[in-house]
Amino acid sequence: MSYSLYIKRPDQAISLDEWTLAIDATEGMRIAPTNMHAAVNPQTGEKIGILKRAGDAEIFDIDTGEWHVAILWREMHGEGYFRAPLKTMFSRSIWSLISSD
Repeated sequence: MSYSLYIKRPDQAISLDEWTLAIDATEGMRIAPTNMHAAVNPQTGEKIGILKRAGDAEIFDIDTGEWHVAILWREMHGEGYFRAPLKTMFSRSIWSLISSD
């Protein structure tokens, strides 16, 4: 089972500038700095690259010391979006970070 989280305003889209300021002000998060997201296919181990969009956010995993793309920016909707199963350790740490003040 997977869950989705949308970060948005009900009455007005969030601008990319506002989104960037909010991510920069949140400890353990940053705007993804590269043009490609590296990913590994969990079934085959194959390394793949996914094109990054301006505004995609990474979350720091304190257990591994690595940054992971976690929240994708959807400019057209003015919102951040995250979907992952809650069963993985990384997903639980993301949900914990983004649901805290």
